[in-house]
Amino acid sequence: MDINIKAMRYTEERYEDSVKIYRDMRNTLDNAKKEGLEEGLIKGERNKAMEIATKMKAKGFSVDDIVQMTGLSAAEVKKIKH
Repeated sequence: MDINIKAMRYTEERYEDSVKIYRDMRNTLDNAKKEGLEEGLIKGERNKAMEIATKMKAKGFSVDDIVQMTGLSAAEVKKIKH
């Protein structure tokens, strides 16, 4: 009987370890997904701002107006080729 109890404890410990590993992996994946989505949104917003700034510059808007409307810096706007 003593052997069965040891075997059960060993099995329980292995199960608990595997659950901990699973939770750690799941947490890591969830965090990576969240960070990836946030990074993608930031890049998308910046790309859209650059697109709008390019169109505004082509239409003759001032750098100050473009900065105000897009949130880009004046240096970024000045680098845009139209």
